[in-house]
Amino acid sequence: MLWGIEGEDWTKEGDKYIPNADVVARLKTEGNDAVEELGICRWTWFVKNEGHSDGTASRIANTEQDWATRMAWQNLTDTYWDTAEFDALEPSGSTPEGLKFQKVKDIFDQAFPQMVNAASSDEVDTLYQKMLQDMEAAGLADVEKVINENYQARMELWGMN
Repeated sequence: MLWGIEGEDWTKEGDKYIPNADVVARLKTEGNDAVEELGICRWTWFVKNEGHSDGTASRIANTEQDWATRMAWQNLTDTYWDTAEFDALEPSGSTPEGLKFQKVKDIFDQAFPQMVNAASSDEVDTLYQKMLQDMEAAGLADVEKVINENYQARMELWGMN
């Protein structure tokens, strides 16, 4: 799913995965057109996010990174996290809690720039406290309850509870 067909899109020498340079170039230059034609990386769900045992990237398109990207991956190892378990936990938009979530998000989106541009730390504190009060009044507790329930359901589904 992430490397294509062995012998056509890549080969293996011992334990080392060797990508076909033409395939990598097409994925980098043609983007979605190459993905659609080759089928590589078209489907990515339920795919482990780590590289191969020889250090080769998990996706064929990531094998030829520029110097800065390679250096970042080498030097930032163990400084990033997979946050998939926390993604998309908010309430559905058509539910009462979903509407409250949107209101809470709108309050944050309006307050944050004001806090960033505040003239003093006291003004930030005042704006922050007002934001929290407005979020509570908009139903933050109900939104947090649904988010926690969705998280627990996900952990049960993934067998992590």
